[in-house]
Amino acid sequence: MCFPDEQLVGKVIDGDLPSFGVLIERHESMISAFAYAMLGDAEEVKDITQEVFLRAFESLKTLNDRRKFKNWLLGISRITCLEWLKKRKPVLLEPKELSRNLRTKRTATLSAMRVVHKTQ
Repeated sequence: MCFPDEQLVGKVIDGDLPSFGVLIERHESMISAFAYAMLGDAEEVKDITQEVFLRAFESLKTLNDRRKFKNWLLGISRITCLEWLKKRKPVLLEPKELSRNLRTKRTATLSAMRVVHKTQ
């Protein structure tokens, strides 16, 4: 049976931990795409995604409107990515490498936008 996010959130708050696994499965690709668009590093995406879901689980009771779980989760993702970006050490790139990275980041951002749009 496919429960909407708001019901799953309620079940998790009531102690049904497997329901959180369903939420992870449902939103993991969206969070990963969002993180990749912000960070551009596939290795960091795994860590960020895990961190986002850990933070979400730990603060799930603070979610005021359970119908807005996906937007709330994206907000946690944005904050988590920004924190990771602040921790990064600046890297100097050659002009050719910079151009390639910018093209890659633009492609990743467009891909993430498509993933988020499909899930809405």
